[in-house]
Amino acid sequence: MNHRLLYVFVFHMVWTSCLGGWTSLALAQVSASPHRLWQPPDLHGYTRALQQPEGAPLAPEQRYTLAELIDLAQRTNPETRVAWERARQAAAAVGLVESEYYPVLALNASVGASRVSFPIPRNLVPQGHFRVDSASFTPTLTLRWLLLDFGQRRASYEAASAQLLAQNLGFNNTHQQIVFTVQKSFYALTSARGRMAVAQAALAAATTVQQAAEARLQQGLATLPEVELARQQAVQASFDLEEVLTTERDAQVALAQSIGIPPTTPR
Repeated sequence: MNHRLLYVFVFHMVWTSCLGGWTSLALAQVSASPHRLWQPPDLHGYTRALQQPEGAPLAPEQRYTLAELIDLAQRTNPETRVAWERARQAAAAVGLVESEYYPVLALNASVGASRVSFPIPRNLVPQGHFRVDSASFTPTLTLRWLLLDFGQRRASYEAASAQLLAQNLGFNNTHQQIVFTVQKSFYALTSARGRMAVAQAALAAATTVQQAAEARLQQGLATLPEVELARQQAVQASFDLEEVLTTERDAQVALAQSIGIPPTTPR
């Protein structure tokens, strides 16, 4: 009895230690305090898994139309892959629920061997015992088929099907959002480049007027205020061109992000 109590006490201590160790390991996976940032592990494996196997999606020497950019965005933007994986996960959940309607067939097998010695008088057997060896093989085939569950499987199937429908609609919505964003960024870039051409022409005209005014001033045909006004218009035209160039670069970055490629990709 004392040995049994000792075994129970030792088992309880070991089990408590294991639970404490598992709790410590679980708490070690979060931040140590609410005011300290969580230190992530090495994420290079995730980065390699998420990288696209193909090379650069854009050819620097090719001019793309809007339709080609939309097709490229649908194939490159990571949001489409995320939405697609969610739809696939929902479809797998429907398959798991459907599998509950089918029977489950399980095959188990157990193998055992035993050796038992029995004492026997030495006048019968010189060794004083005889040994019995036995082996056993027990196969078991189990069939389980749930026929009545009071609508539980049907409710689970309808919920999974509704979730699949929602994910499929979300997948289509993701494509629609990408198409809209690419179109918006494309036309914004086209507008910025049109304004850039106008600003360049305005700068060229202002520079020509400035040069003409300075030449007339040297010949005594113009006044100094006229030359200063021409210079001011040239400086203003240069400032407007730089502002339009900044807008054009921002539009390029927005278009690259809507497609799903790095903004530093040559184009």
